Amino acid sequence: MKKGKVTDQKVLNTFSEWGLGSNGVLQYPIQGRGKSAGVLLLALPSGFDIDEEEDTLLMALFRSASQRLIEVKRIYSLDRDGTRKQPEIKNYFGKPSEDEILVLLSKVLISQLHPDICLYINYHEGFKFLYPKYCFTGEGSKNLFEKEKPPVLLLKDFMVFDGVIQSRRVEIVDLKKSKQNAKVTTLPGLNAQEINNVVIIPLIVSQTVHGFFVIGRASFIEKFSSRELKECEKFIAQAADALEEDQILKTAKLTVKQLNKIFELGSELTLDISLEKLLEKVSMAIRRTLGWNVVIMDLKDQYEDTFTNLQILGMNEKDYKYLIDTAGYPPFKSRMDVSFPIGSSYFYDHRQKYAKEEETLSQHFQDQIGMEWNDDDWIYVPIKSRGKLLGVISLNDPVERRRPNEERIRSVEYFANQAAVIIENYELIDGIKSSELKYRMLAETMTMGLVTCDPERNIIYVNQSFAQLLKYESSEQMIGKSLHRGQV
Repeated sequence: MKKGKVTDQKVLNTFSEWGLGSNGVLQYPIQGRGKSAGVLLLALPSGFDIDEEEDTLLMALFRSASQRLIEVKRIYSLDRDGTRKQPEIKNYFGKPSEDEILVLLSKVLISQLHPDICLYINYHEGFKFLYPKYCFTGEGSKNLFEKEKPPVLLLKDFMVFDGVIQSRRVEIVDLKKSKQNAKVTTLPGLNAQEINNVVIIPLIVSQTVHGFFVIGRASFIEKFSSRELKECEKFIAQAADALEEDQILKTAKLTVKQLNKIFELGSELTLDISLEKLLEKVSMAIRRTLGWNVVIMDLKDQYEDTFTNLQILGMNEKDYKYLIDTAGYPPFKSRMDVSFPIGSSYFYDHRQKYAKEEETLSQHFQDQIGMEWNDDDWIYVPIKSRGKLLGVISLNDPVERRRPNEERIRSVEYFANQAAVIIENYELIDGIKSSELKYRMLAETMTMGLVTCDPERNIIYVNQSFAQLLKYESSEQMIGKSLHRGQV
């Protein structure tokens, strides 16, 4: 497969349905180590194209990503016993959505187990929330939660689910063992029936607990057999693979959205917008596109080595003042040296300080990635250009409430790089304007006459001394006259 424009009409129709690719779709092969791992598609918005320099940068990025992707695919292509799985050719276009997969899986479980009720609960690891989403009774195909959604539940109120999260295994709940176990019957849907046998099946997607199926039978006698449950685990594993593919598609769409936003910011450089306004747009894009509730941008004065706050998003004045009072201004100045490096950025852990020589501490930090976020922790992303620090973006309160990994931070670094380009371009423009003003003032105040002409010898500029020399009241009267024809 070669790089170029996509001609497959099915792919083009899919992008058109998403409202993307009005100026065509480009394909970049994902290849590495002599192997092909797939293709990356870029939908170009109307009036936009990729120049040669951008194309070179994209190719370098994709080559690096290819190496990593092929290694991940190699690892996941091995079964638990170390044997290689048979590859399966998949077309990601036209795949069912997450809701369709979960509804279909619910119906499959009902057909296999013949329960009196099947409840699916989404789980949010960051907030420890349980979201009852689907409820089917008997052989019915109607979701009882379709019209009226039940309230969000807290994990701490249903600790039996915490045990399932820890074990990551199917749990047959003994309702008579404890009050906590018996509390399962108070879940929405189950509380309207007399349920005596309950099994909880975790749904694990990308090594993370995505949710739970709570299956119940009214009969005391009809227990869930191990054979039934093992058969259901096979279907759940297939659904988990499909949901992982759905997550990949969602991530791809988000990446396209992020790239579009970066390109949009780049195009605005040509407009008559102040530096502050453009950088505020970068901060807003990070907050809306990347999901950070608190975004603070500080710029560095290159002459005095001081910082000035440009924007604070998501933090009130009282909380920001408390932050400055406790950590000083700017907070990152004293913290970055004891923060854990993550990509080209820094993670400030309020409980432990980073020390390069302490390997066990670094390993502990790596193990904490993906755990619950603490609001006393911070992410600091430097705005740099050619090794020169131009400013810092400070981040807090991610929407998923989990410690980010390097890939999550890298998305912010793309915007930080765009901010660096904006700052450098404006410094260049200011330098040109300053030079122009300096030389214009010199020309206007000098006693010698100065005249500038175009190739046809038409006057485009004269200073006041030259105008006075030829008895003109002002220099504007000479603009446009021809020296060649003796008009002056």
